[in-house]
Amino acid sequence: MAFRPWAKTMQSEAERMPETLATIREAAENFKQASVDLSEVVETLKRVTAALDAAGLNEATEVIRTSSEAMRLTATDMESAQENFRAMNEAIVNGLGKLPGGDLFKAFRFP
Repeated sequence: MAFRPWAKTMQSEAERMPETLATIREAAENFKQASVDLSEVVETLKRVTAALDAAGLNEATEVIRTSSEAMRLTATDMESAQENFRAMNEAIVNGLGKLPGGDLFKAFRFP
């Protein structure tokens, strides 16, 4: 008698398996894309940081590092993290472009 509830539960789980697997695949793709996006942001920040260090603007470099850490800590999920990092990247690059010698950053921008 105790076997029937277990069997029904297993059947129900088996029926939902395709949907569950599709959801897992979608989540995996989202994580892959987030990883690619975050890697691009990291590479951009590294190039900007190197350019700032070369230009002697250590204070600006520290602001970028601090803001990057704050963005990482405040992002609540992968979707908002992606959007926040894209916005932060644009704000940093556009803001630094206004500094004297900021036109040097154009060489570090992706086409």
